[in-house]
Amino acid sequence: MRTTPEGRALIDRAVAASGTDLTDFVISNLTVESRRVLADRTEFALGSEAWEAWERINRRRARSLAGLRELINGAAVAVQRGVTQRDRPPRLLGAGDVMDDFECRSAEQTEWLRHHPRQAHAAGTARALVVTQADSHAVVA
Repeated sequence: MRTTPEGRALIDRAVAASGTDLTDFVISNLTVESRRVLADRTEFALGSEAWEAWERINRRRARSLAGLRELINGAAVAVQRGVTQRDRPPRLLGAGDVMDDFECRSAEQTEWLRHHPRQAHAAGTARALVVTQADSHAVVA
């Protein structure tokens, strides 16, 4: 790990004060900070009023949404995007899929899909289904 001499001296003083070695100190503090950074993506605290509103929503009877089954199965996406039989069926975004040329109807969606779906998947906050060309990993829908 690279740091300034002042930064290293500060770290060394903190390690000595904690009574542990450098590796344990760094791993422990990186773990704590990693949990803090990811907390707003994995845990949500609600006040009592918001909790009651959430519970009312969850007690509602499930309803069927028109077109949802087709969307999940990929038919709606295929029709809207002009996906052909030469393209692979919808599946979860993979590590080798290329999003660089993919465009959505909105700039915000395009930005998010080009830069954030893999992190969201790893954090368990979102899943991105994609259609790729049969002969490449270029995302077309």
